[in-house]
Amino acid sequence: MSDNSAPKTELQKAADYWGKESAKNPNDAQAAVNYARNLKALGAKQEAMQVLQTAHSVNPSNKQLNSEYGRLALETDQIAAAQKLLDQAADPVSPDWKTVSAKGTLLAKQGKHREAIVQFEQARMLAPDQSSVLNNLALAHAMDGRAEKAETMLKEALAAAPSDERIARNLSLVLGLQGKHDESKLIMAKALSPDAAAEDASYLKQMVKSQPASLPVAQAPSSKKVAQVSGKSSISTASIAAPATARAAPGKSMVPSADAANLVQKLADGYQKTPADRPVDLTPKN
Repeated sequence: MSDNSAPKTELQKAADYWGKESAKNPNDAQAAVNYARNLKALGAKQEAMQVLQTAHSVNPSNKQLNSEYGRLALETDQIAAAQKLLDQAADPVSPDWKTVSAKGTLLAKQGKHREAIVQFEQARMLAPDQSSVLNNLALAHAMDGRAEKAETMLKEALAAAPSDERIARNLSLVLGLQGKHDESKLIMAKALSPDAAAEDASYLKQMVKSQPASLPVAQAPSSKKVAQVSGKSSISTASIAAPATARAAPGKSMVPSADAANLVQKLADGYQKTPADRPVDLTPKN
């Protein structure tokens, strides 16, 4: 039986519906946003980008459209376009948490971690139940040298979303960076599938030679691929290790400044690039 004869899923039906609605009225920004979201959920990101680009040309000041377009641009690493669109989408009177969170991700990818923290804190106030925001806030703190604070936040996020492997992997990484390898492996065993846990555990065992004794660091893993985020990006640690007797100051990362710069760049790849969106409104029922 050919694929053409297979019954369509509800998501495919929704995409078809909103595609027709958008084609009937190219000026309808909401139809374009709905169509693009469903295309994105189907994995057709480039087609979704084209839909939003066309809609933006006739609705350049629509904040919802600019937010959707900007977040997709960010997800596809079009940083300059994302920055412009997210700035246009910003609404100081009635801020949208997805837009604010995406702006935080953008700032983090630019290495502006403290500015990113401000955005994620605002997004958290707007959407306190969104574990993805807390996850990103925690990573921003980790990237700014506060691994212990990141650990606390990631544990809170994982408690709220215990089945989210992305958060579990991030927590495992942050624990590993502080030399807490036993706890890191325990998190993996509880939250990850056996194969994923075994893969991550093998990376955590890959230690390299110690840093000079003057660097206040504890042993940390060398990882090729530790945290999957939205099933796309990964977090990789720099090759870091040092005497196990070293201790970090309270609230500070165990990562030395020389390695932190590399780690920050790699951690940025692990950010959730856009907050999770469920496909918008399926085909309306008569």
